[in-house]
Amino acid sequence: MHLQRGKFTFKKKKRDRYGRITIYLELILIGLYIIRQRQTEVISAPFVPTPTATRSAISFVQEAEAYFSSGKISEAIESYKLATTADNTIADYWIELARLQVYDNNPSQALVSADTAIALDEENSMGHAVRALALDWLQEFDDATMSAVRAIQLDGKNALAHAYYAEILTDTSRFAQAGDEARLAISLNPNSMDVHRVYGQYLESVGAYEDAIIEYQT
Repeated sequence: MHLQRGKFTFKKKKRDRYGRITIYLELILIGLYIIRQRQTEVISAPFVPTPTATRSAISFVQEAEAYFSSGKISEAIESYKLATTADNTIADYWIELARLQVYDNNPSQALVSADTAIALDEENSMGHAVRALALDWLQEFDDATMSAVRAIQLDGKNALAHAYYAEILTDTSRFAQAGDEARLAISLNPNSMDVHRVYGQYLESVGAYEDAIIEYQT
């Protein structure tokens, strides 16, 4: 067998430079793809909207109180409704809603709100008191009287219960007892707008107009 030297070489063959670059680029791209996939698993997509914080019921109550202080009863009612939507288990929210609904001349709606409050807390004196107020404005005086008496039984120091009872007594022309209840309400809470309103109504009904004006302005 004859070997011809010309067909063999001991020099290393030169690899294709461009081929190596292509391989390197492919490896880099594969590495970047793997890194990107791992980042995607950990980091949420940047354009997904973040959830909006839900307002608390107490924030709506504070808003309602601010509206009422500014004389904006309708807006205050809407805020109390939002409070009861945010948390429908708090009797006090329904009670305040009912009270304002009466003053907004919606005693039927107020009665529903008051009944909801009582269903949540049967022994809540204010629940029965505001129910009495709603019934009085509906001219259902017998039921109103029973609710007012129940409110006073539950809490004898509830100024508004005595005030609303005085209002019922005034509306049914039982003026002597109405005066006693109204004055008791004032002694229990001399700073209550409702108490002075009821006492003013009583004074007006018995002809003490100048004193009534003072009470309405208090």
